[in-house]
Amino acid sequence: MTNLVQNASTLEHNLTIPKSEYWVVSPVDITSIHFEIRYGDFMGSDDPLVTLARVGRGADVAFHVEVSSLHSREQQQGLIDELNEYLVKRIASMPEDSRFKNSWDYLIYHATQTAANLYGDYHWVLVDPSRPARAEPDLTVIKTGFWQKVKSLWQ
Repeated sequence: MTNLVQNASTLEHNLTIPKSEYWVVSPVDITSIHFEIRYGDFMGSDDPLVTLARVGRGADVAFHVEVSSLHSREQQQGLIDELNEYLVKRIASMPEDSRFKNSWDYLIYHATQTAANLYGDYHWVLVDPSRPARAEPDLTVIKTGFWQKVKSLWQ
């Protein structure tokens, strides 16, 4: 995969990124567990999803975001909206007695245990380099299995 950081300035020059104590555009350590935000229509298309950014834990701020080249201003704004939604708003609105110990736990839950991540154009994928590499999943099989499960719930 190409170095995502080389194109981070594209995002910074085309849009004003609000200063945040929660996330900053910065390199992500790909040898550690991190997320990829992929773009595309997961449910309605067989086209491959495009990696727009990586999100990793940071020491100086909660999250580092490494951005790839984006194809349109709408995609750029959508990525910023997605980051703010999941790295700021949802975290800030969690009750103190939440079952999630921290924001990282919530992101893992969102990316791996909810169907909500299937909808929309932005999809969070958990990447754990310590696990053996797997082939990309067959989206047709996933979609078919998902819809069969949904249909069975309505019968």
